[in-house]
Amino acid sequence: MLRKNIVIIFLVCVAIQVASPEEAQFRVLDDTPAWIPRTVDTLFTDSTADIIIPRGSIISEVSHPSPHFLINGNPSVGHISVFFEGTRYRIAANTFVPIDTEELFHESFLTSANPQAEIWVNSYFLKVVHSADRNVLIPYEQGWIDTRGTDDIETSFLQANFDRSLEITQGTVSIGGLSRDQFLIKRIEHIPSGYRVTVTWNTRMDGYYWPRARSAGVNLPSRNAAPVFCLYFIFDCDYLDVYYSTDRYGLDRVFSTSFVRIDYEIRSQLNEFIRYYHPEYHPISLNLERITFWPRRADGTMDFPPPAGSPVAGEILAETAFIATEFEIHAHVPEEPPPPAAEAMPEVQPAPVAEAQSRENEVPLRALLAIAGGAVAVVGGLAVLLARKKDSTSHRRNPFDHS
Repeated sequence: MLRKNIVIIFLVCVAIQVASPEEAQFRVLDDTPAWIPRTVDTLFTDSTADIIIPRGSIISEVSHPSPHFLINGNPSVGHISVFFEGTRYRIAANTFVPIDTEELFHESFLTSANPQAEIWVNSYFLKVVHSADRNVLIPYEQGWIDTRGTDDIETSFLQANFDRSLEITQGTVSIGGLSRDQFLIKRIEHIPSGYRVTVTWNTRMDGYYWPRARSAGVNLPSRNAAPVFCLYFIFDCDYLDVYYSTDRYGLDRVFSTSFVRIDYEIRSQLNEFIRYYHPEYHPISLNLERITFWPRRADGTMDFPPPAGSPVAGEILAETAFIATEFEIHAHVPEEPPPPAAEAMPEVQPAPVAEAQSRENEVPLRALLAIAGGAVAVVGGLAVLLARKKDSTSHRRNPFDHS
């Protein structure tokens, strides 16, 4: 009987070990200063480190990144906790890499601590600028709002950090909207137009983990069903489409969400408007005259058009040449239009994408239909035949295009 119980216990332990993902480990790139956390809010403000972690050392139990550190007086991205030889330390980001990877992210893709840097945010935040209405975020962020424990929507939005939708280091990924899921990287691989990144959930951050707070605009697998899976980051000019796959070869690739690259002007105005707008006490408005850049895909389309009256709206119209006169149409937009056919992606065909905004009863500017080198733009009940410039200097280059 005793032997039988021992066998059962052994099999249970083996099953637990197999079901649990292996602890992610990382290799330190160079001799790296580290600090012992003394208080939760202590930042690195001087050059005196508690220890120098030698090059090639192995660390684990890495926390999520924060862009609000000071190292030697300089704004920096850092990790509030890593584990090295039995002690926890704070350490600068991008000083270590997954032990199983041979490739790294291009430095332009890494999160910057510069408050004026361009950043990636979830594309639906552009809808706030387009509509000048903060409440358009509620259908996407209702779960996050419900976890705030506040009595009114204005108090909830005071806690919003929309500018941390996507945070990337050489060892971690944080992805979401106002709430983010945290991942540790096991492997980085370059693929055409982007990256395939093998990740595991960062269970060390469970104190920050609120599954019901996840944005309705972000689709990810469950932790139990996919303890380890792949994220695909596909660049499309100012857009970044994200897919996930629980199959190593990406045969079951599923759309997750889309991010857009925004400049400092949109970033600062969104931050002010989302966090501090109050209809009674602080009825601020967006300064559309200062918006001179608007994210677009490589073919010129966009998920949301720029706000009317902004210089960038006029710029986009100026980039087109009218080759036919306007003519009035009466287009019926169904309540639930079918999703647009997804373009073939590198290596595999992705699952159809049904974005939240495609279900709305409106005709966005991205409804451009290619016709003999031109396009038909449906705007305000008018159809205009357009010919777009093939190369616009306002478009950002793909970071993988070094030609």
